[in-house]
Amino acid sequence: MDRLGMVVQDMGYPLKAKAFLEKALVINEQIDPESLDTSTRLNNLGLIEEDLGNTKKALDNYEKALAIRKDLLGTAHTRTALVLRNIGRLLMDLGDKKSALSYMEQAYSTYKRNFPSGNPDTARIQNDLGYLSQEMGDFEGALAYFSSFPCSLGRSQRANEERGFK
Repeated sequence: MDRLGMVVQDMGYPLKAKAFLEKALVINEQIDPESLDTSTRLNNLGLIEEDLGNTKKALDNYEKALAIRKDLLGTAHTRTALVLRNIGRLLMDLGDKKSALSYMEQAYSTYKRNFPSGNPDTARIQNDLGYLSQEMGDFEGALAYFSSFPCSLGRSQRANEERGFK
């Protein structure tokens, strides 16, 4: 039901998707409320609640998912980092930049340790961190995140230098 809910979500029917995910969550919680499957349902429900504008419910679901994943997988696992990133993104959207930065930095650290250079997940959160740093007025931090992209700033910088910009 979880996968069905996510497909329905991708089709543009978030309320139907939410119903499928809630049913899947009830089933998982009856079997094992502290399982990775339960955590996945909670995380996916958080995504849908966020899309529906229910940020409090989204954050509650993310936090429950995070607690389960930390308990079962530890803080340095990529599945835990995924939820940390989701919380960070939500907090960033809500304007709590300082808290968002903390969650995203934790996720970024985990991705860097576990994925090879140039991994798309690492690049996405690196971009988020660059944007967040820029929004917080930390331009040096933003430059550090953006300039360490495997191919982004390096190409732009060379192109600007060719045009005479330094």
